[in-house]
Amino acid sequence: MLVRERDRTVTTRYATRLQEAGLIDRRPDPADARATRLVLTVAGERAVAALRGALESVLAEEMATWLPGEAAAFAMRLERLTESLAQSEADRSR
Repeated sequence: MLVRERDRTVTTRYATRLQEAGLIDRRPDPADARATRLVLTVAGERAVAALRGALESVLAEEMATWLPGEAAAFAMRLERLTESLAQSEADRSR
């Protein structure tokens, strides 16, 4: 994938903040000595799990008021959107 310099700078800044917070570690990429892998720490994994749980609760509470079939329709469209975004990202990285 092509990464613009500004994107790299912003990513580095966010990664530094996450590392300082103890949520990620930086590790050398064994496949490319120029690259660094960002890996969740145990604290990072707990934070992700907590955020997912909170999001699931909010979504479940909100969707409980929807009419029958609305949640299924939403899920289908969301899946279509994520597939489209993934394909667009794949196309850009070629």
